[in-house]
Amino acid sequence: MAKKKSGNILELGEFVRLLTEHQAVIRGYIRSLIPNASDVNDVLQNTNLALWERREDFEPGTNFKAWACAVARFRSLEHRNKMKKNQMLVFDEDLVNLLADEGGDAQDEVELERLALDGCLEKLSPKNFSLVRARYHRNITLIDYAHEDGRDAASLRVILNRIRSALRECIEQQVALLKKQTP
Repeated sequence: MAKKKSGNILELGEFVRLLTEHQAVIRGYIRSLIPNASDVNDVLQNTNLALWERREDFEPGTNFKAWACAVARFRSLEHRNKMKKNQMLVFDEDLVNLLADEGGDAQDEVELERLALDGCLEKLSPKNFSLVRARYHRNITLIDYAHEDGRDAASLRVILNRIRSALRECIEQQVALLKKQTP
């Protein structure tokens, strides 16, 4: 267990759960700061190591994403300085800071949209949810799904387009509501 000086205890399992849950967000944030994909992987690895080593500094109940992205930002800046020392082309520090701020906002927006999508998917009828799941989760073609379901592929295409439109509208409404709820 990781112990805080204040006496709060963060169990290792909970830390690992939070770290795993936020990997895509951390990677996306780093990607907004580092242009090269292999460098993104290196910085993500260094960030994960730093987060692990500093897990006792995380205050349970606070914003893990913000804490992890702050660590990722410093690791990205360290990487940038290393590239600069090796005389590699790097972004101006002001641009990096601007990208970091914008990247954080973009990740917040993506997270809101993901939460909204989850809620909107729950509102679908079982039949429509099954179609969406087959098409996007299982990667089944409409023709193959039509054979499984006993419906015509052309009609499934129309239904799927209507579902997409409904989901898009639902997500926009849910994001607007979520934005109103968060200060």
